[in-house]
Amino acid sequence: MKLVLSRQREWINAFLRFFFKHLYTSLAWSYDLVAFITSAGQWRTWQTAGLEYLPPGRVLEIGHGTGHMLCSLSTQGHGVVGIDPSKQMTHIASRRLEKNDTSVPLVQAMAQALPFKNDIFHSVLSTFPSEYIFNPSTIREVWRVLKPEGIFVIIPGVEKIHGLQGGRKNILALLDEFASILYRITGEAIDPEASLANEFLKRLNHPGFSWEIQHVRQPRAVVMRIIARKMGAF
Repeated sequence: MKLVLSRQREWINAFLRFFFKHLYTSLAWSYDLVAFITSAGQWRTWQTAGLEYLPPGRVLEIGHGTGHMLCSLSTQGHGVVGIDPSKQMTHIASRRLEKNDTSVPLVQAMAQALPFKNDIFHSVLSTFPSEYIFNPSTIREVWRVLKPEGIFVIIPGVEKIHGLQGGRKNILALLDEFASILYRITGEAIDPEASLANEFLKRLNHPGFSWEIQHVRQPRAVVMRIIARKMGAF
């Protein structure tokens, strides 16, 4: 019986990972809805943890997805550029920007080979990135396009989904429990005490940056924020 349950969990996990992987391409049209459901409506709030630490000036968003953050950054007065390798996401983001009467250059490109000159951005932002963020080429390219003392802000994941405080099992608390389970299954949740989390941070700790880990408390979750400042030679 245990073996059967274990295999069932493996199949479910494999299906969910396959599904989430295709959210960026063939299923991009459903991304916002799925993100809203699986996060119990918190996705956009989680993303905002990356906004408050950005300095004034030009900002590059890596992996802009459906374009919500691009709109927010532009509204805040930043000179924004977005990149994403997915043509589907680029199309969706372009339509969102047009609908919001917002003009932001979008570039379909990989983070490992940024098509920009050296030292031109005051900050680079990436929220909930996939495996590419660990690639040394990504870190090197971000360092290259940042101005001296420029800031690289990463929101890698959620550390804890704790729901509204107060003890009552209301609908939001139940939804948060559901979101917490889903994020553990898909590997999106980060346990700051786990060896996996420690390895995660080691892989980002490249020379050329000074790194700081922050834990952003929000009403229904704790979000990890990584702040990297460009230093001397890489």
